[in-house]
Amino acid sequence: MTRLSDAWKGFLGFAATLVWLWGVSAITAEKPERGRIIWAVGLTPVALFALGVARKRNQAAHRALHGLCKNCGHDLRACKDRCAECGTPTST
Repeated sequence: MTRLSDAWKGFLGFAATLVWLWGVSAITAEKPERGRIIWAVGLTPVALFALGVARKRNQAAHRALHGLCKNCGHDLRACKDRCAECGTPTST
């Protein structure tokens, strides 16, 4: 089975949330304040997921820039082929 990338997971989650909210908004057309609350509740997980992905990418870029292990963040200046902390192979 093929694993989905984080970007595709985010997109599918966002699309599913929009479809769900579209259906709910039709139900709550009589009381718009409920619709706004449901939109806020529905979009919060999508926003949190997007922030998590952005944080993970920023962390990976920071670690690569400063010569740290991409897995655990251990300093790799003394190690040539593997991280001494977690054993992850270093990329050259």
